[in-house]
Amino acid sequence: MALIAKNAEASGIKKCILYGNGGGSADLTNGVIEIKYYESILSPSIRATIIYADSGYTLGNKTAFEALKIVGQERLELEIIDNIGNSKKATLYVNSAFPGYNDVNKQIVSLDLVSKEFILNEQVRVRKRYDGKLSDHVVKILTEPIPFGLQTSKPIDAETTVNLYNFVGHNRKPFYINSWLAKKSIPPTGGSKGVTCGYFFFETSKGFTFKSIDTLMKQGYKAKLIYNTTVDERGKKIPPGYDGKILDFNNDYTSNQMQNRMRAGVYNTRIVKFDPFNCVYEVENQQASEAYEKGGKKLPTLNDKEFPNKETNAATKTSYVLIDTGTLPTGDTKQQISKSKEKNLEETDILNLSTMRYNALFASEISIMIAGHFGLSAGDTIFVDSPSIEGTKNPDVEKHVGGKYLIAHICHYIRQKACETNISIVRESFER
Repeated sequence: MALIAKNAEASGIKKCILYGNGGGSADLTNGVIEIKYYESILSPSIRATIIYADSGYTLGNKTAFEALKIVGQERLELEIIDNIGNSKKATLYVNSAFPGYNDVNKQIVSLDLVSKEFILNEQVRVRKRYDGKLSDHVVKILTEPIPFGLQTSKPIDAETTVNLYNFVGHNRKPFYINSWLAKKSIPPTGGSKGVTCGYFFFETSKGFTFKSIDTLMKQGYKAKLIYNTTVDERGKKIPPGYDGKILDFNNDYTSNQMQNRMRAGVYNTRIVKFDPFNCVYEVENQQASEAYEKGGKKLPTLNDKEFPNKETNAATKTSYVLIDTGTLPTGDTKQQISKSKEKNLEETDILNLSTMRYNALFASEISIMIAGHFGLSAGDTIFVDSPSIEGTKNPDVEKHVGGKYLIAHICHYIRQKACETNISIVRESFER
């Protein structure tokens, strides 16, 4: 179904009910002025901001803010629907409430909302020892009963890792641990061990996701969009093969600066290792690989003739590592002794590779705005096209920037007379 090309039409707010901590509830649906609903592959929690007006008769002769005594942690049931039938449902909790405007007739209140696990993350600490696959650790931390885990009942889409890692939580927060493990995880797909590394841990309206960058980039796109200036009569004349139009298109060239990419070690890194177990000192260079899953056709072509991009002494980022040989081996005493010479984690396979992969992914970032489309979430991919700037009446599509991108951040924006979806899309490569 094609997207509606104009954003001047309101969508529906099916439910917005706030429940007080001490009992009672208030239906805010008819008083909502604005809703901003956020998802990001860099955030372990969905978030929302709701601004509503209260005339003072919401609960008897009192405002909801006064009657429910809003202080934080209040539960809010939210359901919104766009103009093509896609809906978002979420149970959120008040992180902060700010009565921004008051007069004798009404009160304007802004609610900052987060997921339940976001608040529990401040109360729960990871204290246990974990042995085995990193993906299993993430699931355990999310599902184990409080106080050992977040005890979530939400769906978890966790991709299995090929590498193992034993560790102790050391009283850290669950979200911190899961994001920390994501950087050490190697996927079974793509370039695999020694070639690619790096997962994202984030939440959407569908639940929690723990997936590799390669798997996210490999998935099929959810929508194919085009940006042009042709009048389309409110979506009736969308070009064949496309699901809708982009209303605003902004290529963020600041994220594409060569200096920033080189400082982040996107193309050439060096790792310096020292093993205190046998006093071995080793230096290893690693370069960006074409083997992992890409959104575009190929990685950027660099000027190898004038700059030593592939020389061993051209590393633009250096990491120093103390090898943890014999740390936390599994099994009984005899098994632990037999494994005392094994490495707990192969830093060469993960440390610099994950740094390169993460930073390369955000080397090319584009911000777009479309008519409200609640079927899209962070972690989905979309296909984007724009006309090539040519001296002809019917130019071809732009093939250098166009193609498949990953949704890094998304904000569904609802006002009384408008519904928009603002998206930040990223990829590490160029050409369709």
